[in-house]
Amino acid sequence: MEGRLKKDRELRIAAYAAKIREQPVVYTPSAKDWFNALLNTKSKSGENYQVTEENSHVVKQLCLYFANDSRFEGNLNKGILLMGKPGTGKTHLMNFFSSNPRMSYNIPTCKHIAEQYRTGWKNNDMDTIEYYSSPQKAYHNNRYNQSEFGICFGDLGAETEANNYGNKKNVIEEIVFTRYEKGLKFISNHFTTNLDGEDIGKIYGDRMKDRLREMCNVLLLNCKSWR
Repeated sequence: MEGRLKKDRELRIAAYAAKIREQPVVYTPSAKDWFNALLNTKSKSGENYQVTEENSHVVKQLCLYFANDSRFEGNLNKGILLMGKPGTGKTHLMNFFSSNPRMSYNIPTCKHIAEQYRTGWKNNDMDTIEYYSSPQKAYHNNRYNQSEFGICFGDLGAETEANNYGNKKNVIEEIVFTRYEKGLKFISNHFTTNLDGEDIGKIYGDRMKDRLREMCNVLLLNCKSWR
């Protein structure tokens, strides 16, 4: 009798330990799931997000991309460079997809990063350029149990050359080149910008323009402003 009770106790302990070790099931949204969820998001004015004839192609491509769906018309191993005039919903879209099963990402603006460099901001002894050129540690208990996050650099081109104690740099350009040279996954790099390809070349040079094309799928939101 005592032996049987001991055996039962051991089995219960083993079952409990196995349950603890069991990886939680992570829900992976389909492109359709993403699309339907987007329609329920609100703009700053409080209205539901509108998918129109002008923006539907880009919206659907983003849903396919973040669902890791092979029907995506670009390269699933690259990031996203989302272009469009001010007020076309670029930031809203990238905020919406920021938590995703492929690689979630933070969304600092380029202007904010340049200002951090100017003021000498540091994180755990890493200066601004080193911090944003490194893999971003994911916050604990994130939805998809990820250990690292990517970055969506918001409003590329809105920043100015930053000066830190006389040391002038195009901070974002240096961060992009460093992330590329470190071999960080391309899907960890996303961008939004009001610029077109020609403007990016004028501000940053052709080398930066070529790097962005190599790292990212370029999507153009060619629609009217919602502001």
